[in-house]
Amino acid sequence: MKKVFIVFLITLVLLSFSSCTTNQIEKFLETIEHNQNIVFSDDHYVYFYNNKIEHDVEMLVEYVTNQEIYYSALENNKVIITKYDIASKDTTELFSFVGERTSINFYEQWIEYSTVNGTKLFSLSENQEYDYSDNLLQKESSNYTIYSDGYIKNNSTNTVKKVELNDESNIFNTVQAKELKRLGAGFTLEIIKIHKDKIYVVVGNEYFIDTVYLYDFETEQFTFLDWNKNTNGNVNLFVLE
Repeated sequence: MKKVFIVFLITLVLLSFSSCTTNQIEKFLETIEHNQNIVFSDDHYVYFYNNKIEHDVEMLVEYVTNQEIYYSALENNKVIITKYDIASKDTTELFSFVGERTSINFYEQWIEYSTVNGTKLFSLSENQEYDYSDNLLQKESSNYTIYSDGYIKNNSTNTVKKVELNDESNIFNTVQAKELKRLGAGFTLEIIKIHKDKIYVVVGNEYFIDTVYLYDFETEQFTFLDWNKNTNGNVNLFVLE
């Protein structure tokens, strides 16, 4: 009985310490203004710098602009693509297809996706589907390829580097990460995302608290960009430019 009581006390102390740490981290981050160009999403919400928009847990956030949010959902073995207008709050079904949900890629005015009848393109400006053609979708080749476990390849030089978040990481050259570490925050790599050949690194720091940094491949230096509270599940990042 005495051992059970001791374990109970230790658990209470740890929970109290964790709560205190989280509160300190939140208090510090709340002094930092949100970046208007950074948008987080998860299983339940899309988080803009001054707004958050709820969605059904069955819907995945595929793409975000200043005006719209694009979702995918599964229904009767079909992938449904819908558009949510932020201003009017209207939802429009754009199209559906039988194929791989994971194949969906957005390229400004085009959506590329794989169906049982081959790769297709949907024109957002024309609301029309086309068979895939390099003449229609002229992709710009990226300088970088993202691999698992934080590895990034420079496609021009074939150099491979790993984003490190250990004690020796350059992330702690930023004022924000240095202070978060002092407050007891953890640093877990959530996702790495390439947008217009810039590398964005999303870091989990505490219970449902994330920060995002711009990563320079050549110098391996980080630049703090934004933070978000309550993100959980399928965390994603979008950049508005």
